Amino acid sequence: MALTICVFCGIINGVISRMNRFQTYLLGTGAAFLVLWGRFLTETSDVASIFSILLPLWFLALTINVRAASARVRGNIVTDLRNEILTVENARARQEAERANQMKTHFLANMSHELRTPMNAILGFSEIIATQALGPNGQDRYREYAGYINSSGKHLLSLINDLLDVAKVEAGKVKLEVDWIDGNAIVEQAARLVREQAEAKGVALRLKLDASSARIFADERALNQMILNLTSNAVKFTERGSVTVSFAVDDGHACLAVEDTGVGISEENIRRVFEPFEQADNSYAKSNGGTGLGLTLVRALAQLHGGTCKIESKLGKGTRVEILIPQPVGTFATAASRVA
Repeated sequence: MALTICVFCGIINGVISRMNRFQTYLLGTGAAFLVLWGRFLTETSDVASIFSILLPLWFLALTINVRAASARVRGNIVTDLRNEILTVENARARQEAERANQMKTHFLANMSHELRTPMNAILGFSEIIATQALGPNGQDRYREYAGYINSSGKHLLSLINDLLDVAKVEAGKVKLEVDWIDGNAIVEQAARLVREQAEAKGVALRLKLDASSARIFADERALNQMILNLTSNAVKFTERGSVTVSFAVDDGHACLAVEDTGVGISEENIRRVFEPFEQADNSYAKSNGGTGLGLTLVRALAQLHGGTCKIESKLGKGTRVEILIPQPVGTFATAASRVA
């Protein structure tokens, strides 16, 4: 009986300590039960006979309970691991949400200034003109104020257009109407709109066009918007020097590149310039304003064409943005070009 109690205490201790490893229980406890059962079988007493019958039944019942307990322990361990993973993921999601909230706050702050300034100009100068505060309408300053109203309205319209265009792209509501168009003409048209801004800053605006490969299969409005955004952005962030716009079609791709000698972008910030509402973190960028949506929209439109948009820049040495749009090749391209 003393031997039996000692063995049973060892068995229970092993069961408790190895509850999560059922195979270990079978190896250790099964061997102990087998030794004990053999001991009872070799005895001729009535007690030994009773234990030799009850011991296998007890071992079976205990094995079933241990197996169930082992499954529960493993389940608890898996649950704890999943909870740890969820905790880490929730922490990461919370950090991303906080970052997004900060970006939203900065964006709203920038947009508040961007919208308030032209609106104040529109309201103020238009009120002066409406009330004729400076005298009859023949005054030259009325015409000057009217010009301010016009430029402020255009600036406000460009901000609103950027917001709406990005929203439409993100919602998947932009449908391209691709056709064969004259890429050189689109570049020249965009350059005319930006040239006055460049001349006012003393920035040379140069075009490098390939007359032999001017046709491009793309959406005219989207292509015009990409060129205009990149060119105006380059002029905005170039205090002196030049902005060069090049366009050519070769090897099944149309290549549009805008290169400037402006302030450039630091290496740590260049990864974020395509993110919505992001701007290069320098005083010159902040002083020039803007929503930070220009490059975001350009990349989105390039991707809708099946193309890519990449940027190379060095702080203080300028920036180069390149768009590659795949073009039809072979018989289809030749036939479609003739039809166009």
